[in-house]
This record gives sequence, C-alpha cells and structure tokens, in this order.
Amino acid sequence: MSTTSPTTRTRVVLTRRGKRLLRVALVLAAFVAIFGFVALSPSVGAMSNDFAPKTTIVVIQQGQTLWNLATSTQPERDPRDVVSDIYALNNLESGSQIYVGQVLHIPVSN
Repeated sequence: MSTTSPTTRTRVVLTRRGKRLLRVALVLAAFVAIFGFVALSPSVGAMSNDFAPKTTIVVIQQGQTLWNLATSTQPERDPRDVVSDIYALNNLESGSQIYVGQVLHIPVSN
C-alpha cells in the first residue's frame, strides 16, 4: 500500500522590484518586436515609387486643354490614354472641366 501525499501548490509572489523588472522586460520585448518588423518589412514609400509614373506639375493657362497637354508631354503615346492617366492622377471625374490656374499632375515620358 502506497500513500500519496497531497500536492501543494506554491504561489509565486513578485516583489515591487520584480514587478518593475518584468514590466521593463515586456516593454523592451515589444519594442524589439515592433522595430524588427518595421526594419525588415519593405517601405510603403519605396514600393509606391517603383510603380508610380513620373509626373510634372502644370498650372493650367488660358486655352490649354488636356489633349494639348497629353500630346506635348507624351507625343509617342495615344493622347486618349494620357488624358485618362491625367484624370486618374488628379482624381478627376470623366468629363469634368479644368479651369485656368488649376494645378494638375501630368505624366511625362521616362
């Protein structure tokens, strides 16, 4: 016959200094994790520059049209495609009018 003694659980009690040390360790671990994630992940700005078209800024003058801008900035492309790019770059709705003094981003040839 074997007798087993009841298991007693001991509770860990941290001192004030121990609690402070634990907090510092947790904050440091979180900082290292966040810094590591940011440092190792590709930059959003770097990614967007790889795919963003090269542009120039134009202030619309009297008599200028998007068609004229398209043919003068990218004569090798179809002006319809360039005008479409201008609409997209400037968040313009199709068919919206431009006005004198308006500042637009215009795509340019590479």
